[in-house]
Amino acid sequence: MSSAVWCSDLGLKPLLIDKSDRLGGQLWWIHNPISNYLGIQTANGAQLATIFEKQTQNQDVEIITGQAVASADLSTRTFQLGDRSFTGDAVIIASGVRRRRLGIPGEDRGLDWGILTSGARDREMVKGKRVVIVGGGDAALENALILSGHADQVTVIHRGAEFSARCEFVDAARGQSNVDFVMRANLLGIEGSEQVERAVVDGMDGVRTIDCDAVLIRIGVEPNTDFLAGQVLLDDRRYVVVDTQLRTSKAGVWAVGDISGPIAMTIAGAVGHGAVAAASIYRSLREDATT
Repeated sequence: MSSAVWCSDLGLKPLLIDKSDRLGGQLWWIHNPISNYLGIQTANGAQLATIFEKQTQNQDVEIITGQAVASADLSTRTFQLGDRSFTGDAVIIASGVRRRRLGIPGEDRGLDWGILTSGARDREMVKGKRVVIVGGGDAALENALILSGHADQVTVIHRGAEFSARCEFVDAARGQSNVDFVMRANLLGIEGSEQVERAVVDGMDGVRTIDCDAVLIRIGVEPNTDFLAGQVLLDDRRYVVVDTQLRTSKAGVWAVGDISGPIAMTIAGAVGHGAVAAASIYRSLREDATT
């Protein structure tokens, strides 16, 4: 959306394609207040997404939602959507990231069964219950803190010996009497009949089960760049390699947001990327027109 708004402001003709029915991407994942995006404070990501979407719609931007790109040829900058194809003078890839999965039995059973998607959103559902959280970063420990105020017991399972989360999250979680930690352990599966009943864990004491009523998995994210493999240069974690102007290894193709800025995956960073890419494209097209 930032790229589209800036392209419109610079007199270009942006076409914004999103496979979702609503614009906003990962903002819809955020269920806690947003207070660190300068100039705007919202109760959650949905409110900020709505503000961004309205501003984008008020610009001269063509928007297509609810349609996934079937194929993309970055050499010709052509995208196929059903029976329609679109070719641009420049392309900005802003496909974001997705939550990393464990690929274990029970992971896909859904919220009704006891697989939580957000501690902030689902906290009322775990009152008096036992929750297992998998992960060792900020998201895992922050969710442990949130759920500790509602659940009877929270158990954090982490494959490492130390947490990668910020010290304030770790210290605060350790200060909660109903939060336990299982280190150097991997979650092998989630079991239960009508509801989640236990987590199967492989740890230092071998394989055992932990009785629980809900599970929340927070093991990081991975980039949505599968469709870019072989077309642009990716690093060893499959993030797009870009230069200071956010240009990819393919002429006429830029990449913005989390897929090219994994060090600081922030709203502010993504919005800034959008402006930089639009300005770079504007300059590039002007230079091409004069040569």
